[in-house]
Amino acid sequence: MLFLGIDIAGAKNSWVCELSWDKKKLFLEIPPYQIAALDEILNLVQKKVFLGCAIDAPLTYSSSTRKWRISDIALRCLLKENKNWVQSPNSMQAVPLRAQQLVSFISPYVGSIIETHPRASLFFMLEKEPLLKKYKTSPNALKILIEKTLAILPKVLNVEIKILPETIVSDGALDAFICAIIAFLYFYMPDKLYRLPLENNLRGIGPFYIFKPSCLEEPLEIKYTPGNYGDVLKQSWLIAIVNWLLKYTKHFHYADTFCGFPIYKTKPEIILSFEERWSYLPLYHLQKSYLKNCQYAGSAWLVKEICEKKKKDYCIDFYDKNKKAILAYERLLNKPALKINDGYDILIQKQPYDLIFLDPYADFWHIWQKVIEKILYKQNNSSILLFIPWKPEEKNYFKLCHFLEEKKTTYIHQSLTSLTCLQETGYFFSIYFFPKSSLSKKEIKTIPSITII
Repeated sequence: MLFLGIDIAGAKNSWVCELSWDKKKLFLEIPPYQIAALDEILNLVQKKVFLGCAIDAPLTYSSSTRKWRISDIALRCLLKENKNWVQSPNSMQAVPLRAQQLVSFISPYVGSIIETHPRASLFFMLEKEPLLKKYKTSPNALKILIEKTLAILPKVLNVEIKILPETIVSDGALDAFICAIIAFLYFYMPDKLYRLPLENNLRGIGPFYIFKPSCLEEPLEIKYTPGNYGDVLKQSWLIAIVNWLLKYTKHFHYADTFCGFPIYKTKPEIILSFEERWSYLPLYHLQKSYLKNCQYAGSAWLVKEICEKKKKDYCIDFYDKNKKAILAYERLLNKPALKINDGYDILIQKQPYDLIFLDPYADFWHIWQKVIEKILYKQNNSSILLFIPWKPEEKNYFKLCHFLEEKKTTYIHQSLTSLTCLQETGYFFSIYFFPKSSLSKKEIKTIPSITII
């Protein structure tokens, strides 16, 4: 069985590796070699039968992609501090075009064609080997890395590999060899590979596989995607209100009784959405350092970040019905959670707050009137920010709006009721800010407006 690995670069630095498998051992019929023109590979696959081929270059594209594909972002998150090993297709000049052109030529002659990233695959095969940072520029690092790779691979794959280190003469040759290994694993050991996520509207050839990382993080036990449309509205308003309130206090006392987790693991799709849709928002700049690691900061954690950036003294009180979330905050803030029975109990405490943030669960609509009445009473000594999702058919939402109009209380209200919002989340979203009674109307008028498209 033959497997083909191709490292596509410029015309003078593209490499090919032909890997053989006889059901006992892996070996090279000829050492990896350099090619000058794509038709050399076409001639090769017309003469020999290759079961699979893995290529180190972007093989898919989308009409909606501006810079990154979702798979690129996912891989960057896995590589963390080495994320710059993954380049955007837009920055790679002619490489993606050459690769996609090559695929269109050879696909009738090759069994399966997949995309891979040999450097990232080696990183996970060799348990984050430091030499991978140098092998592209240091001949000595390359020599040692080749020797280590050929010594460790038989143990990792549990197969015999009959290949001499001196047959791999360059970083391009090593990359092509690893591409061929990935093609082999795709057929014979697919459990050793990890498939990176893809958009729904992609064009091109082949899924994107890398060697499977040994410590893929388990997602938190939550039922939504952190950083979704609702979070954008909620946290954008929260940031604006907190920044505004910080003008009127030296020590900011904040309570979040539906706090969730401090830091979430999120999806590459969310990072792409922030890069391409929400980069104009202050929220993006606060979340940017987390998004780079495929993370998303929770609301209370963002308030901490804002206060520290502005060098303001602060105190954050927190509660959540999820015990794991409480433990996470207790560990990071080094203080106990509030001793209350549910998130709404904060509204009947005597303690005044500069801001209470309520992000309640679906049960809100069963008790909404009692909650609103408690909020209106709590306005005597605290400002309250209330965020609520609602279905278009939710009659109680309109009853709530009418109830507040009749009460003639002071509040600010904004809703997100776009078709896009409904299509992406299944909900509309509303946010209400109830300023504490000591704030004047003149002061309240200075609250900045937030526009979410």
